[in-house]
Amino acid sequence: MTSLAERVAGLALSTFESLPRKCKPRTFADGGREWTPMAALILAEAGDDRPLTCVSLATGTKCLAASALPTCRGTVLHDCHAEILALRGFNWWLLAEVQKIVEDPAYQSPFLESEKEYETDHQQTTLSTPLSTPGAPFRLKPTISIHFFTTEAPCGDASMEILMNSLPPDEAAPWPVRENASTALQGRGHFSLLGHVRRKPARADAEPSLSKSCTDKLALKQFTGIISFPADLFVQRTANAFIRTVVVYANQYNSTGYERAFASSGRLSSLSHLGHFFSIESLPPEFSRFPFSKDDRSVDSRTQTRLKASNLSALWVNRPGQKKDDVLEVLVNGVKQGYKQWDERPAKASVASRRRLWEHGVKIAKIFPQNQGSRGEPDDRIEYDVEWHKKIDQVLSIKTYCAAKSTTLRSSYVQRKKHVTEALCNWTDNRGDDEWSLC
Repeated sequence: MTSLAERVAGLALSTFESLPRKCKPRTFADGGREWTPMAALILAEAGDDRPLTCVSLATGTKCLAASALPTCRGTVLHDCHAEILALRGFNWWLLAEVQKIVEDPAYQSPFLESEKEYETDHQQTTLSTPLSTPGAPFRLKPTISIHFFTTEAPCGDASMEILMNSLPPDEAAPWPVRENASTALQGRGHFSLLGHVRRKPARADAEPSLSKSCTDKLALKQFTGIISFPADLFVQRTANAFIRTVVVYANQYNSTGYERAFASSGRLSSLSHLGHFFSIESLPPEFSRFPFSKDDRSVDSRTQTRLKASNLSALWVNRPGQKKDDVLEVLVNGVKQGYKQWDERPAKASVASRRRLWEHGVKIAKIFPQNQGSRGEPDDRIEYDVEWHKKIDQVLSIKTYCAAKSTTLRSSYVQRKKHVTEALCNWTDNRGDDEWSLC
């Protein structure tokens, strides 16, 4: 019988295979090729057959230098590593699902339900997690679980043993750290220092990024859930809004590194009572490989041509209702392909960018009262809380992005994140792209 992990990975691979050629790394005339990691968010329904739906998928290895952030103004993605881009795509999908529910009275979401529907189905009222926005009207159905697939070990602490074992003898020495190792570890600096927060890796001579590794960001999600601003204003952080399983290839799994980085007994054991820890599912060694993986080699043994990381990122997001095409973007330097990074045209921005997500939240907030009594009869599927809507309007109309994310309506989330990042000791904030508005 095929395991859930194999089905999750199989669906992610087939979804990627269905994407057009422009989304995939290139093979060159001399036989050399590009490689890229791929990550996907898969939702599973309860039951013997466990129907699966891929809602977000991404590829990519790039991130911005810290010095570039002040010029982004919410339109340039800071981190285009596949894992993080897939998570951002998931949040766009959540907002799109909420918008579909609010706009179309006939739409029955397979994944989300309102607080009113939950109480009707279960004949009881349960308290949402303290991390949720008070009054948030939607939640993932309790029959839904979230599964995460990645073709490469997440960069950072979880992959250190794998990285050390994969290096050829002439590259055994890791890149040096230019700054204080206790506060700002580079991705490949000081292999002897384990359990630390690391910045995204880059070439040794590259301008440094302060973007945290995928390991660190995923570890944090075990305490905060994967619903982020502004989707968390509409969708509650229930227990199943956390990743249940992370599925990886056998050669991308090292029990020591993963347990140290992610397990309740690892580096965050002092906060284990606050976490929703995911399990790691390693695929059978013979499971079908991702055709664009690095395969633990810096040189292709068939051609002796050096492999090259693709400079492209791809983002695919499942669009609710199937009446419109799914979202499909090819990104270069954090913006849609065809635009320059600092192009002033707003069309360059990905749907997963800070600005587009915030705009999406504002749009939903404006639609809500139209379907909740201000025009015609209220939608009987949704319990409309006028006070909640007033608060959401206030949050979404706050002048700057930083202020909107830091409002008291999200204070429980902000405090939880601070608690976890302080426990990690050397978490450095990646600031500079916060003081802008939608006006």
